[in-house]
Amino acid sequence: MFLKIPPRSEKSFTGSAFINYIETLPPEDRDEAIYIEILKGNNPNFLRNFVKIEFKEKDARGKAHNVILWVLPDYLSIGSNDNFVRIPMTPQTAQRIANYCNCLLPTKKIVDKIWYHGTVKLNPQP
Repeated sequence: MFLKIPPRSEKSFTGSAFINYIETLPPEDRDEAIYIEILKGNNPNFLRNFVKIEFKEKDARGKAHNVILWVLPDYLSIGSNDNFVRIPMTPQTAQRIANYCNCLLPTKKIVDKIWYHGTVKLNPQP
């Protein structure tokens, strides 16, 4: 499964150039710039392929179900394979991107499952 965005243009911002571009923008303009860059396909190649996660989960009545999630291997990023930045954004912008890509934002429970099944485990640093 692939993320529904166009190929990255060679003329796109690198991650560091994009950070320089948005650093003085007001928050609403910054988030619009993030939205535009993601939808233009300005993200690394490794963030275009979903990863399959499978597990069993019980519902509220205790019935077991097989669950399959297709998730991106990392947070959304802007830039090239060699120069990208994991980009924070408002929940509203994240939802707009998810809607465009026909995806869902993860719940806390899903985030925990993704972390559990991940091959690299970094400690959270809020």
